[in-house]
Amino acid sequence: MGGHVWVSDPGNGSISELSASTGALIRFIRGSKYGFVYPDAIASDGRHIWVANLYGFSVTELQASNGALVRVIKGPKYALAVPNSIASDGTYVWVTSGSSESVTEINAGNGALMRVIKGPRYGFMHPGGIATDATHVWVASSRGFSVTELRSSTGALVRVLQGQPYHFMYPGAIAVGGVHVWVMSSGNPGGVTELEASSGAVVKVIEGARYSFVFPEAIASDRIHVWVVDSGTNSVTELSASTGGLVKVIKGPRDGFKSSVAISSDGTHVWVANPGSSTVTELNAVTGAIVRVL
Repeated sequence: MGGHVWVSDPGNGSISELSASTGALIRFIRGSKYGFVYPDAIASDGRHIWVANLYGFSVTELQASNGALVRVIKGPKYALAVPNSIASDGTYVWVTSGSSESVTEINAGNGALMRVIKGPRYGFMHPGGIATDATHVWVASSRGFSVTELRSSTGALVRVLQGQPYHFMYPGAIAVGGVHVWVMSSGNPGGVTELEASSGAVVKVIEGARYSFVFPEAIASDRIHVWVVDSGTNSVTELSASTGGLVKVIKGPRDGFKSSVAISSDGTHVWVANPGSSTVTELNAVTGAIVRVL
């Protein structure tokens, strides 16, 4: 994040850049030239900000240093049909498209199309969550109850993970934290599946009332902690990344959590987007204490 926090506002068709240290507004980005039509997902690789425009059928690239527009990427060859999730490792940008049941790989340096990945063998059925560690890419298919692993360098299929041991119930968001991959499921009951990144093997399935999982919406990892936001209980659950053990459940009248849909952490701060209260909540990543509600 480089000292900045980027927040997409789909309904307003805009992006806000905040100071990570103070929460102060640095700039507000909006306008037709940016191609923001329901900007629904956002990713940063330190140099660029990548925004998936759900109903603009496009991806917008901005300079992370100053928010300047680099390009708007769109067109039939990119197969960006309702792009709903995006990830970047600095070399490639990966975009899931729910309507085309595909993943589009873009060159992060020049915006050129690398490949569109689709077909029955990939198991994509409404892909809607994506994460990468620069070696592998993991894609969650909510209607396929599966996670697909690809090689980042070639887009080649590594494996499709599905079945009872994984307990994927409408899997959505994915986070990579070192040697583990964390997959959030929003089905009944909601939960989190921890996988070995190297083999795809199940480490543990985390669910139950004590975790406050009713309708988990998003997940993030800073390699020390795993953070899960749950819109059903208006709470954030903190897990240990090393053990998967419960650290704490954060909720209360002053936290601003309401219909929360996104979460991000840099190891020092945690930010939660709350559409229901039109706020962003900042937490201390070490203690879980509320720093501010913006």
